[in-house]
Amino acid sequence: MNEQEESESWGWIDYCLGGLVAAVVVLVLLEVLSRYVLQYSFFFSEEITRFLFIWMVFLGGSVAVKRAAHFKLDAFAKLLRPCSARWFQLTRDVCVVLFSLLLLIGGVRVVQLNLQNLSPALALPMGYVYAIVPISAVLSTCYAGRQLIRTLRDAIPRSGADRSGVSGRSSDGGR
Repeated sequence: MNEQEESESWGWIDYCLGGLVAAVVVLVLLEVLSRYVLQYSFFFSEEITRFLFIWMVFLGGSVAVKRAAHFKLDAFAKLLRPCSARWFQLTRDVCVVLFSLLLLIGGVRVVQLNLQNLSPALALPMGYVYAIVPISAVLSTCYAGRQLIRTLRDAIPRSGADRSGVSGRSSDGGR
């Protein structure tokens, strides 16, 4: 599978996102129907919907990093010469990795600080809700790191023989 197919293929995160979207739709539909038809409101639906939405946003951000669909400043990059464009791409990839690492550090702190705080309706530890921040940061760091490695690999000049797939040795053992 090449890079484009890999970034466009559906992975487990995409299925998780689909499940989260489906759960939000079902919860909101259930709440609307119960409120207007049964004149009854479920105490938990708004809170669960909010928590699921938080998870959707952060997992979606990871998918955006995986697919390189986040900010790329393409219009600016197209104005640059090829050498400058490679440096720009390298700088952008390093910034995404660094931001993801900062998000990981901050996310772990937020989780630790909120493990004792309980949500109002469900009495769920808020650290569980905020756990998506470091999870998403780890995923984003891995995806951005992989892209950074590809950018570095593509930036290294290769000899003409290596580009064509020929190693420089003849098939007859050099005779």
